[in-house]
Formats: sequence, C-alpha cells, structure tokens
Amino acid sequence: MSKRRSNIVGCILLSLLILACGYRRESSSDSCHLCRNTRTQVTTFFGWIPLRSSTLTSNRYPIPRSHRHVWYHFSSTSLLGYRGWLSARVACSSRMYRDGKMPGDSQPLRFAPQVLEGTLTR
Repeated sequence: MSKRRSNIVGCILLSLLILACGYRRESSSDSCHLCRNTRTQVTTFFGWIPLRSSTLTSNRYPIPRSHRHVWYHFSSTSLLGYRGWLSARVACSSRMYRDGKMPGDSQPLRFAPQVLEGTLTR
C-alpha cells in the first residue's frame, strides 16, 4: 500500500473513531413537588471532557418568598454520536412529582399566598 493511500485510510478510521466515541449529550430533568416547577440540566461532552453545561428552570407557577426547591429526579437521557445516531438511552420515573400528582393538579396548600413578582430560581 502506498504512503498516500495509508494516510487516507488512517484519516478515515480516525474520523470514524472520533464520531463513535466523541460527541455525547446528557440531560437530567427534576421537579419540585412543592411549587410544581421543573428544571433541566444539559451537558455536552466530547469524549469524557465536558464542553458545555446549561440549566433551564421552568417557572410556570408562582414561587413563595421563602421557598427552597426540593428537587426530585424523574427523567434522564443520554445520546451518543450526533443526535443519538450511535445510541440513545432514556430513563423515566412513573411519576413526575414526588407527591405523585400530575402537573395540572391543584397546588399543595403548603404556602402563604405571598408570591414574588416575576420569577426566581434557587
């Protein structure tokens, strides 16, 4: 095999290896049964090195002034390769909130009616 041809074959194999082992995206979803809000943490990896991490907190429901979130993990996903081309894994709990109620159910009566204007994440 000529040197040029072996270099091309080597580059193709290296590209396939990087594609197979490189890009990974993991997300984790949590909910607070006290205020009914949710958060999603997404981390992107290349190999084992984290490239980017972000947290999105949904504040659809009002949050009382003295509230501290009690996060309950209910879902996680892991994608390997571009958009999960090589593998995708999903794990979900049968309940979204620790108390077993659904998102549309009435809120628990644990707080005084005082709420903050706007949104607050803690």
